[in-house]
Amino acid sequence: MSSNGKRPRYEEDSDEIEESTPSSNGSLVRQQVTSVKLPRNLEPSIFGVLPTSDFTRTIGNFLFEHIEDEYVEIVKGGIVEKVRIAFLNIYSPNTQLDYRISVNSERPVEKPTGKIMHERNKDRLSYTHQLFKIDLTQVKGPEKARNIDGTMPPQDVTHELEVEFLDPRVLIEEKTKLERKQSNRYVEIIE
Repeated sequence: MSSNGKRPRYEEDSDEIEESTPSSNGSLVRQQVTSVKLPRNLEPSIFGVLPTSDFTRTIGNFLFEHIEDEYVEIVKGGIVEKVRIAFLNIYSPNTQLDYRISVNSERPVEKPTGKIMHERNKDRLSYTHQLFKIDLTQVKGPEKARNIDGTMPPQDVTHELEVEFLDPRVLIEEKTKLERKQSNRYVEIIE
């Protein structure tokens, strides 16, 4: 957009041509016809910005409501317990995956003693990309008892993909700027 708020007109926007068409009484009428050409670059919208999708807005609002400074302190190493603060289940019928967005607090706990009650064997690959840590995990349940015919039933196997913030304080800082009506990148991070 130009400084006066009007969209600049480009030569390739349109061409005017003269065309003759018959009138109801049979005579020819000449008229100007405007032919619109495709511009070299399409703008994301009339305002020059792409509108926020309902999907991004819903997730952004959910996180905005539930993230607080007290939830971002994560203890490195040792044993931690995840405490769920809030979650949003996303059912996505037109894709192959449904997923959950959750806000958790991690608190240090003492190493448990006694008999193992539940077993999960994990095989995990972790990657980082800019603000995020991505974990790809294959989880195998405990081996099952042999079938009557002596064969071993297959173990329960699931695959998990987890994307989490390397440092959630980055999102909280952008949330604070948004609350103060300052320039921020909150929506960009959510997208």
